[in-house]
Amino acid sequence: MSPDRGLRAKRPSVPAASAPPGAAATVAPSDLPIGIGLALAAVVWVGSGLLGRGGLWGLGALHDLPPAARWPLAALALAGFVPPVGRGIHAGLERLGRGWERGGWIADLCACGAVFVVLFVLRDSLRFTGDFAMRVGLIDMPPAGSARLMRYAFPLDEAINLGIPRLLVGLGLAPPIALQVVGATVGSAYACASIAVVRALGARGAAFAAGALLMLTPGTLVHFAGYDKFGPLMLGLALATLGAVRLWRRGRGLVALATGVALAVLSHRSGYLLIPAAGWMLMRALRARPAGAGRFAPAVAAVVVLAAALAMLPHTIELAAQLDLPTHLPGGAVSHGRESSSVPGAAARVANGLSALSFLVPLWPAGLGAAILLARRARGGRERAQVPIAIAAGLAFGLYGAMVLAVTPGGGWPRDWDVALGWAAVASLIGGACLVAAWSREPAPAAMARAVPLALASALVLWTIHAHGATGLRRIDALLAEPSLWSASTRANACDLLGAQEFNAGRLDRAAWYFERAIESAPNPRFFHQLGIVRLGQGRNAEAATEFRRAIERNPRVADPWAGLARVALASADSAGARALADSALARSPRHVEARAIRQALGGARP
Repeated sequence: MSPDRGLRAKRPSVPAASAPPGAAATVAPSDLPIGIGLALAAVVWVGSGLLGRGGLWGLGALHDLPPAARWPLAALALAGFVPPVGRGIHAGLERLGRGWERGGWIADLCACGAVFVVLFVLRDSLRFTGDFAMRVGLIDMPPAGSARLMRYAFPLDEAINLGIPRLLVGLGLAPPIALQVVGATVGSAYACASIAVVRALGARGAAFAAGALLMLTPGTLVHFAGYDKFGPLMLGLALATLGAVRLWRRGRGLVALATGVALAVLSHRSGYLLIPAAGWMLMRALRARPAGAGRFAPAVAAVVVLAAALAMLPHTIELAAQLDLPTHLPGGAVSHGRESSSVPGAAARVANGLSALSFLVPLWPAGLGAAILLARRARGGRERAQVPIAIAAGLAFGLYGAMVLAVTPGGGWPRDWDVALGWAAVASLIGGACLVAAWSREPAPAAMARAVPLALASALVLWTIHAHGATGLRRIDALLAEPSLWSASTRANACDLLGAQEFNAGRLDRAAWYFERAIESAPNPRFFHQLGIVRLGQGRNAEAATEFRRAIERNPRVADPWAGLARVALASADSAGARALADSALARSPRHVEARAIRQALGGARP
């Protein structure tokens, strides 16, 4: 009895097919759901790019590029919809796929090496997303300080994204470069696992090339370019997908499945959302194997998954109680304060979910169309063996999607879109696998020719936003100008971060502009103090003094603005006033470095 008999129904072996290069680029009736999905993805992506995002932050990425770049990229995205061009694209995919097949694992390694180079070279200069900026600073921070800031991190995340970069810094690399090396390495491993999924599905020729390119072009890969917080989680998701596909098709893949789930669980608490899908596949594997020694391997895989889940359970419960319930989940006081007041909560959550998916995986409607097509075949009895893995895919996609709809990120969705990376990775892996499975059984030259240029165009736009600082800043400024996308606190925090970055870069006028926007949204005393520092740097001492006094009015117990006023007095040659103000700062914070320096410079510094 075949070991995977319970996972696959009896069916004649059908060799993977590929249409000849000259096949007409038309949509077969059976391929209609994919064709509709591709048309929808193209219309939404190109339309929002040329007309504007329409209130959804995840749309209109093309619109953030200079006008001269929009039309060529829009033309690239739609190139496959022109029949003569589509036929040429399909012929190119066929040649690429056949050559890639002949190259075997060496060709796969070359592709992953190219991914490593791209991830290492194309760096994010803004460090605006998530806690990117904080993680760069953690590497040089003393262990006690970094342990406090990383207290919520899971062990694999901390080991890979803090421990290894510190070792690389010890070898002479700068912290940002060390993070870049780690992110590029994990990202190239993710790419290898994704390509292996395409191979495991038995794709050939154009279907193989199209599937591999679709796996390598979603915006999820952008996350690996220096900021790798969710990288180990995403690698675990890719390995688990590979294991599930191999288990479904060949009865093998338990090692990849168990390893992937364990990596995900040890990397982030959202890794637990993968366990129901993995448990379903493991249960099917157990039932498919004969009693006794035949069930040993699935049992060991289940033990590995269970051990990882139990090991992280206390930490996960602690985080849920201390962080998620009060901060990120509905009903929490902090979460409520981070929601936009102009859009109803339920509508905002759906809009943010669609935005995140469309931003990171623009071709998700095509993947959905392929899933519908495969489900139709299964109901018709043609592919009944797909039902078990379809249930597993539905569990993973549904649970990660529910998480995205439920949580409210600390910095707001337009900034902290990385929170949706788990869902986006699942969507791109499952959607890509469904497209490859559909095309491997019934080649669709038109669909392949339309999907690949659209995927390439969207990837070029996302990488431009990521790696070109001016374009990325233009996008952020456009998003900040839409109040419905932010709460007052998230908008203020975003402006605060950008103001600090502009100040450190010496662009004082831009820094002042951001701090003024932060004050408009939430008049925090710290924002007034920081604006005062900028005014000092501009030589506008009277305005600096005004901002420091505004900070003191709102919180007279904080030492920083008193020290700022002392600096203004020094600049005005008022030594007595500077000494008194420095004393006021030291009365509030005896170890205040700047106040002690001023006091020492004026004589009579406190010990």
